[in-house]
Amino acid sequence: MLPTTTEMEMQYKIIKNIIELDKYKQVYDALIKDHAGEDAYYYLYDNLKSLSGYLENNADLCIVLVFSGVELILIAPLQIRKRHWLYLNSKKLEFLASQNHSLGSQYGELIYNKNTDIKNIELCLRDALESPGMPFWDEVCFTNVHSTTHLPIGFLGEASISAASSCYQTPTTQPSELLLKENLKRKSRSKLRKSQKLLDIDFEAVEFLTFTSVDEALFNDMARIHSQRQQFKREAKKYNDYTSLFDSDTERNAMHKLTNWLSSKKMLDLHVLKLDNLVVAFLYCVRLKTKTNALIMAFDNDYEKYSPSKLLAIYAIDYQYSEGKLTKIDFLADFNHFKHQFCPEEIKRLSINCVNRSRILSVIKFKYITLVKYVSHNIKNVIYAITRSRLKLGYGQ
Repeated sequence: MLPTTTEMEMQYKIIKNIIELDKYKQVYDALIKDHAGEDAYYYLYDNLKSLSGYLENNADLCIVLVFSGVELILIAPLQIRKRHWLYLNSKKLEFLASQNHSLGSQYGELIYNKNTDIKNIELCLRDALESPGMPFWDEVCFTNVHSTTHLPIGFLGEASISAASSCYQTPTTQPSELLLKENLKRKSRSKLRKSQKLLDIDFEAVEFLTFTSVDEALFNDMARIHSQRQQFKREAKKYNDYTSLFDSDTERNAMHKLTNWLSSKKMLDLHVLKLDNLVVAFLYCVRLKTKTNALIMAFDNDYEKYSPSKLLAIYAIDYQYSEGKLTKIDFLADFNHFKHQFCPEEIKRLSINCVNRSRILSVIKFKYITLVKYVSHNIKNVIYAITRSRLKLGYGQ
């Protein structure tokens, strides 16, 4: 099927599975490399291909390619996922893998030739999203847009833009000792030194290592640690979204293929802590042009008292500093106390939302969800205010 022609003599093609992308892979990768930020490595053809089974099982892919003649001028790496909200199903249009898993794109973007008239691209993209060949969607939810990214959103019509989550990164242009002195209190630094000393006392062999390729034994160690850690989080926090990329055959195979691809491209830094030859923690990083992205960090709960993740992060900072090639480690989203301690640079991300106004049912769903969220938020505020007032008056003591 040929791409569809629009009034601006631009053409679009909607890709619904990775196999369809195969014949465009050369021009597709070239556009990403020439016109996208370094975090867009995630959308490269081989990366998506390695994750294809997992991606296609968890969302409806709809990667929009816009052509001017035979030249590819825009990639909209999109997917559609279901949202369940109080017995109501809604379909969200979002950046590919933006919420699916920890290997997703943490900074979503539309990738386009900066020398092209963006207004025409926006019109063509709108035609694609409203075309019969596009899978049905109710609302747009771009929740991971870097605050400094120019995202052409004229095709969305009315859209609300608000602050969303953040990502956190730490510079590696100085030794960790100086970095921690600037950002950690003396008591916290003292606890880390005690953790290191305790390791040296309790174990005969303490090894901090970096691997650029992974054999089967090390891969199995990663799987064991990550699965155990995520299960612990689920049980401790009663929250089922703590899933492991190693729990099912589909996810495990995708992770295996991705690891091999990153290794073949010299983009993998796997930092590992071994105690008496047993792997107890790992930090899985992707090397980019100026930084590494820390995709996964996990440790064996039996060794928690030694602060294994923190000590491993310190090692990774010093490793990158001594190598002298990359200047930052980006620990990405999901704020926690660990990142607050180690990452002085906060990267703000924006959320862009709008409804599919071409369908009245989508508008009704969107208004219903917005109203329920508003009422729920205000009820929580009222309960919080009443609780605070009762405590001030001495009730519930």
